Amino acid sequence: MINGDFNGDGNLDIVVANEDDGYLAILLGNGNGTFTGPFYSAPIFSYQISIYAADFNADNVLDLAIASSDTYTLVISLGSGNGNFEDPTFLSPENYYSANFAIGNFDTDTIL
Repeated sequence: MINGDFNGDGNLDIVVANEDDGYLAILLGNGNGTFTGPFYSAPIFSYQISIYAADFNADNVLDLAIASSDTYTLVISLGSGNGNFEDPTFLSPENYYSANFAIGNFDTDTIL
């Protein structure tokens, strides 16, 4: 589970990775302790282990990074700014265990 303002309205939203069916559940915050949704993504993969939010493409919109130990995969889903996410881009090589990962500016170019 991760929170952030995924639709740009200034309210915290929640994204929950469902390990049973591979979907992301997106709950949009109303700013008063209640949420609209959930809205569901297309299935990404099962056994989602880690999920992080950051702006990976420098467009001032939060994106998601999700790792799975079932498929040994790390994916990036770019945020659209309205609470939706684009189709995931798969990054990990086959047979690479990616249950945990770190996000940062490791080469000091100001890009994550």
